[in-house]
Amino acid sequence: MQTRTTKLIPYELLVRWTVNGDLQGAHIQFLGKILGANDNVIAAQPMPPESIAIAEQKGFPLTDILDQLHVDALKRIEFLERENHALKLQIESLTHTLARQSANHQEHIEQLL
Repeated sequence: MQTRTTKLIPYELLVRWTVNGDLQGAHIQFLGKILGANDNVIAAQPMPPESIAIAEQKGFPLTDILDQLHVDALKRIEFLERENHALKLQIESLTHTLARQSANHQEHIEQLL
């Protein structure tokens, strides 16, 4: 018989403010995943939203998700910085190639004249 486990991961975060700009409330929604062998996802479904405890409110502790949010944001920033660097190198290479081809093209035109 196959062993199955359930895992909850952050899925969605909703924060609400009043028309005056005051924080009104927040909810978090998790994605419930059923994992099979080798942690293969068998099924995934968003779970019902839970209130987040802000200040003295009752609900899901905000500190339990901030660390994961920070980690995820930093991973995304790191990925985008690597991608940006690679694209800059590609642009630089293409710019040099274009300059060489333009110079060669100009030489051919001058030879024809």
